[in-house]
Amino acid sequence: EVMVMVRAKNSKGKVSNWSEPLVVNVSPGEGNVLWKFGYYDPESTEDSADFTSHTFAISQDRQIYIGSADICALICRKGNGTRRWEFIDPEEEEFSVAPVIAPDGTVYAGTEGGKLYALTSSGTIKWQVTFRSGVICPPALGADGTIYVQPEDDSVFALDSSNGARKWAFYAGGGVRSPVVGPDGTVYVSQDDTLFALDPVNGGIKWRFGMRQAIAVSPAVDVSRHVLYLVDDDGWLASINLGDGSKNWELWGGNNASEPVIDENGIIYFTGGGRLWAINPDNGSEIWVWIPPVVEEMSMPAVSSEGIVYFLVFSSNVLGAVDTLYAVNHDGSRRWAVGLGIGTPLDFISAPKIDDRGFIYIGDGTRAWCVVGKGGPAASSWPMYQADIMNTGRAR
Repeated sequence: EVMVMVRAKNSKGKVSNWSEPLVVNVSPGEGNVLWKFGYYDPESTEDSADFTSHTFAISQDRQIYIGSADICALICRKGNGTRRWEFIDPEEEEFSVAPVIAPDGTVYAGTEGGKLYALTSSGTIKWQVTFRSGVICPPALGADGTIYVQPEDDSVFALDSSNGARKWAFYAGGGVRSPVVGPDGTVYVSQDDTLFALDPVNGGIKWRFGMRQAIAVSPAVDVSRHVLYLVDDDGWLASINLGDGSKNWELWGGNNASEPVIDENGIIYFTGGGRLWAINPDNGSEIWVWIPPVVEEMSMPAVSSEGIVYFLVFSSNVLGAVDTLYAVNHDGSRRWAVGLGIGTPLDFISAPKIDDRGFIYIGDGTRAWCVVGKGGPAASSWPMYQADIMNTGRAR
């Protein structure tokens, strides 16, 4: 918003009085930065907040949440990017994981030291539990509110959302990825190269499926086709039936393959091997690939209701380039690109999130960014990281 005052001048040179102050909404167009914020210390850059490895969560009332490295804070902002509150861990543990928002507004956030907080929307603690190892992946939420979390010690825990009490535990034995919840409540968790389908009531194994190598990312669930998509460390993408864990097809997508996302027609998008891939869900065949001009690493994508795919490309500092958020049309043509910050990708890379206004949220470098896009999330069960804007990890 910009406040202006105006006055008129006629052909004879007579000038009117100034008007009352008027508030004008100035909105940048598609592909431009709407707002950004950061915590930058020019005298001590290592003390600046780094958002490169952090992903947003946005609540139903458009409150914005993101963790930050270095300043050990969970940050809450209003929908226009202005400050609301920060929650600082008393022991200065970093919030290393994307927050998760429940339908009642409760915010779940994990720390590298092993805490899982349940916070109110005003930033006060409802309860907290502490695990023996770090919570470095977001939990998933069942339809009944049960929280499924997999800390670094390799066990998966089901927790009561009212108080954090343990319902059951399943020893996964290796690999740390976020659990996801299927349309019937089945919980999917990974152990090295094996995906387990667990009964949500008691954690019992329904079925298991083995990939060629260690599972690299959390699965993406397509409810309409009753399948999930899984990626391993070698870049193989597999289509797996939800009912029995049988394989439909697989495709090699190159090194550093990302978690897939799904559009309204079931088309699968993921990044890997320096490319953005569009894949036919019926047989795993390539529809098209798009290659950015400069690539160091790429984030996973998100897809909008307009069929536009967004993803971030990290550019090497040696080249003197900034990281770039790209928009690619559903036919594989470039739509636009906007330069953001200069980030250093680590084990986890910020994933773009799309809200119902078409705004795109992503962390990069010492800033958290909001960019104007077109269209809300695709009307599929998995259009973005952890299924939805609140990171619930539940397909529906």
